[in-house]
Amino acid sequence: LIGINTAIATPTGTYAGYSFAVPVSLVKKVMDDLLEFGEVQRGLLGISIVDVSAELARQQDLDLLNGVYVNSVNENSAAEEAGLEPGDVIVAINGKKVTTTSELQEKVALNRPGDKIEVTYIRRGSEYTTDAVLKNRVGTVAVVERNDRFEFEGAEMADLDRSLANQLGIDGGVQILGLGNGKFADAGIEEGFIIVSIDKQKIRNINDLQRMLDRKEGGILIEGYYPDGERKFYGLGW
Repeated sequence: LIGINTAIATPTGTYAGYSFAVPVSLVKKVMDDLLEFGEVQRGLLGISIVDVSAELARQQDLDLLNGVYVNSVNENSAAEEAGLEPGDVIVAINGKKVTTTSELQEKVALNRPGDKIEVTYIRRGSEYTTDAVLKNRVGTVAVVERNDRFEFEGAEMADLDRSLANQLGIDGGVQILGLGNGKFADAGIEEGFIIVSIDKQKIRNINDLQRMLDRKEGGILIEGYYPDGERKFYGLGW
């Protein structure tokens, strides 16, 4: 495995042109994250960046033509805590040279929140090195926990357990684990009910359910099963 093609830039619409691929090292990191945590762990520096070009070098009075220019630094980010400032030019991550934004993003993406990386940068003609502890998307260094649960109208729901799905002979669904006051209880739905379709559209997981509920208008028809195999339909009004 070398990489996974994600797009092709083609001037004709045919399969000819430049193919863009994901490096296998990044694919492996994503795979390991999913296996270990059930969620991709994205370590972030918290900066806005652009490639150094001849025009940018002239505008900012830089004495180099390669590297990654820091446009801005997010407040309370890993970069701010590491001492990086707007106007710095990052030239290496963990001792490995970076000349473009894509190279920098790739090297940072190989890490998780809480990981420490070494950032080499140029500031006013002098080279410095600092350590940055990467943060997650909510600004902490904790590993992001997978959250398959969803609460809506008094119902707490989660992706259907695979073993129960196999037992019922279905390829997915969303099960109601807890039920309080709200439209689901008002419709007569009971705890344990498994939603497999809304308005004849398949519901395989929480993401499918959220998309359908976001588009709800008037009323919806819910189809599903109870764990004993009983099939039921319910109408919910809005």
